Amino acid sequence: VPVQTIAKTYFFINYIPGGITFFVCRQLNVNILLACYIVKLFNFILFLIIGYYCIKKIPFGKLLLAIYMFLPMILQQACSLSADAIINNLAILFIVYNLKLLYQEQDLTFKQTIIYYILTISISLCKYVYFPITFMSLLLIKNKNINKKKRNKLIIISIIISILSAVGWFIFTQNYVDVRAYIKEANVKPIEQAKYILSNPLNYLGIFINTINEYGGYYLLTFVGSELGYANIIIPQIYILIMLFGVFLLPFIENNQKSLDKIQKILMVAIFIILVVLIITGLYLTWSPLQYDKVAGVQGRYFIPVM
Repeated sequence: VPVQTIAKTYFFINYIPGGITFFVCRQLNVNILLACYIVKLFNFILFLIIGYYCIKKIPFGKLLLAIYMFLPMILQQACSLSADAIINNLAILFIVYNLKLLYQEQDLTFKQTIIYYILTISISLCKYVYFPITFMSLLLIKNKNINKKKRNKLIIISIIISILSAVGWFIFTQNYVDVRAYIKEANVKPIEQAKYILSNPLNYLGIFINTINEYGGYYLLTFVGSELGYANIIIPQIYILIMLFGVFLLPFIENNQKSLDKIQKILMVAIFIILVVLIITGLYLTWSPLQYDKVAGVQGRYFIPVM
């Protein structure tokens, strides 16, 4: 009997590090429970390596990024078997790589171009709602040290392949029907839900706003990590508020020699808004009862790659 799991709709890249580690453990006849902990440890080591590179290479906000990557929820996901361990790493790495290229004083190299395309495709396939992160390539317009032809080619191709990858993988995953009991019991029908949104855009706008009003605070607290595990490990709220306050305060007090200009900041805010809309709408399609008056299933951890 085939195993029914939601993981079948995730791209294989999410599981390469864990899969390799599990394979080695199997060859060494390691107990499966111990192997799970070894994979978690390996994922965390990978997180530390990528985190070190990102903090070293980001042109500004080093302290902010360091604090951000050690928020409770981000640490939990980094130490897990979840696909989020890889998705978060790739997203943060892509963001930092963009900022690194934005301020580099030499032309774009062939190696950098290949790395950029690999990161673009990986993010768009690992979780298709995150593909707008790749629109950060538009920031590179400001770097006059990069050859104009190379720069424009990189921006156009990266945006096109991100959209095609995301749409293509979304279409492909529709071949796999979600058979979890909740989906049937709650009458979740993604295609019918999409038709409802398209035919009643103003109604959905009201649903979206009501959801943010009611659950926005919860999203923010659980993004930091107020509820860990299966949302059953409660962290004292005072610690969460201190961390949250620190993350939002650091951009104003950290001494940075470089920063984004007004247009670049507007672009980043626009990308963030698009991502938030896609994340919440994605859960309305795939987890909320048909024509439900709120969006169900959204968790704060989904905003880690975009916050």
